Amino acid sequence: MIGEMNETTYYGEVYSVQETKDGGYILGCRQTLIKLDKERKLEWKVIFDFENILYSVKQTSDGNFLIACGTVGQYEHNYPGSGGAVVLVNSSGKLLWRQDLNCDNLFSVCEAEYRHYVSAGISDETAYIAKLTKDGKICWTKK
Repeated sequence: MIGEMNETTYYGEVYSVQETKDGGYILGCRQTLIKLDKERKLEWKVIFDFENILYSVKQTSDGNFLIACGTVGQYEHNYPGSGGAVVLVNSSGKLLWRQDLNCDNLFSVCEAEYRHYVSAGISDETAYIAKLTKDGKICWTKK
C-alpha cells in the first residue's frame, strides 16, 4: 500500500506504479517520474522536458527504469516530444536514451530476452508493437 494521499504525498495523476527491487516504488505521471523509498518518502523526482504521459514504468534487470510514453492530447503530433516513445533512465532518474516511435501512444513496455525491450500501443487506431535493442535502436515495428 502506498499510503494515504495528502498534501505531502500527492503527486498528481499517477498512470503507472511498480514496487522496486529496494522495496520502494516508481511512479509514472504526466511528464514526471517519481521514486519513493520503502518508507514512501520522496527519493527523487524527474520532470522531463517532453510533453508525454508516462503510461508504463518497469524496473529492468540491471536496475534501470524503462518507460512507455504517450501523447498528452490523443493523436496530436503538433509539438516536439509528442507521440509514442520509449525512454530509459538509470536508477537515479538520469536519462540514458529516448526513442521516438512513429505511433500515437505506447501504453505498455517490458524487458525481453538479451536485454531487448518491447513496447505496445496504438497508431492510426491500429495496434502497434515495437522491439528495441538495449541501446534504444529499433529492431522492428509492426502495425
